[in-house]
Amino acid sequence: MKDEMRYIVGGAAIGAMAGALVALVHRRSTMSRLPEGEDVSRAVAAPLDRGRVLRLAWAVIAVVRQVLELG
Repeated sequence: MKDEMRYIVGGAAIGAMAGALVALVHRRSTMSRLPEGEDVSRAVAAPLDRGRVLRLAWAVIAVVRQVLELG
């Protein structure tokens, strides 16, 4: 039971870090497309490249698997 909890907490931490990183990248890309002094709520997000998203997902899965193998 103790090992299971460790994996759950570790997975939650990795998920939180990955989510924060994606949000940071998205915010920076959105802010760079805004004219000076423009409100963030008026920003239009660019479409995501499906290939890049899939490569990112596979990279995150690989990192999670490596972390799990360490324990």
